[in-house]
Amino acid sequence: MLRGDNSERYAWVVGAGLPSLAATVFMIRDAKMKGENIQIFEDSGPGKNTLDTFSTKLPNEPSPVFLNLLTDIPFLNSQDISIRKQLEDFPEQTKLKDIILSIRYWLQKEGVIFSSGYIGNEYKS
Repeated sequence: MLRGDNSERYAWVVGAGLPSLAATVFMIRDAKMKGENIQIFEDSGPGKNTLDTFSTKLPNEPSPVFLNLLTDIPFLNSQDISIRKQLEDFPEQTKLKDIILSIRYWLQKEGVIFSSGYIGNEYKS
């Protein structure tokens, strides 16, 4: 964990999968980094949809670290319920895709920059 004043630190995260999103949440929440100092590079080349790559099945018993991650993030832009509460109250109805969307939305509100493109002759941002 980074210590001291992390407001002037920068991070570049490769990939927008759940591990990368989780790491970014922890950098903002626990390491107190500024969201605008974090950039996530995701591969969304021609014909790709990042959300389509995620499994729709959640683990039967999510780990304590995973649940901790979801505690303070609103579920689908709701100010009344966290992702964790949604998952605990409605486990069968809570889809991984909705969790990912909720985390991404929260990160964007925190100022995180998402850059999509692909390696090749062109780069689109």
